[in-house]
Amino acid sequence: MKFSSYEVSESVARIVRLFVGYDDKSQKLVDLFKSLIKLSDTGFKLDIYYVNVYDLDLSDFVELSCEIFGGVTLTPLLEYSVNALPTILIGRDKVIEGHFPELDEIRDILERCGVYVDDDILQELAYNYLTTIKASPLRFGIERCVKCFFYSHKVKLCLKYMKDPESVIHNCSFRLHR
Repeated sequence: MKFSSYEVSESVARIVRLFVGYDDKSQKLVDLFKSLIKLSDTGFKLDIYYVNVYDLDLSDFVELSCEIFGGVTLTPLLEYSVNALPTILIGRDKVIEGHFPELDEIRDILERCGVYVDDDILQELAYNYLTTIKASPLRFGIERCVKCFFYSHKVKLCLKYMKDPESVIHNCSFRLHR
């Protein structure tokens, strides 16, 4: 899991925490919130937690990560009880979990942070995001592999065998592939 923090001002009114994957939809959500922070003069802070998992359900990921690495690397997921991606928290309050927010939900999140954006400006900033979340989901050649803990979405490689998934799927002993 990778963490990055993005803020505009030193006086932080609210912290918005995004738990997202490495997929296009998640990146568009992150880009939207970064744009909204730049537009805002209230100085809310954005904490972004990237989780290397394709499936929205995190139960297998958490279980396997605990077995391999222990719970230390999962501290933010466990601390905020994140069970599915994407998850959005305002402070410690979970406001979205397991689905990408619609425009009215984004507006509600902003209002809870004390940020009021004109509807036309919000719609313009959210255009790329809304187009991406409404598009049909991307399909990969081997769907079982992209949901696997060992699959790297960045390099499109099986990290268990360090090879292209198509060349190792038949020999893989991992339980998701059986």
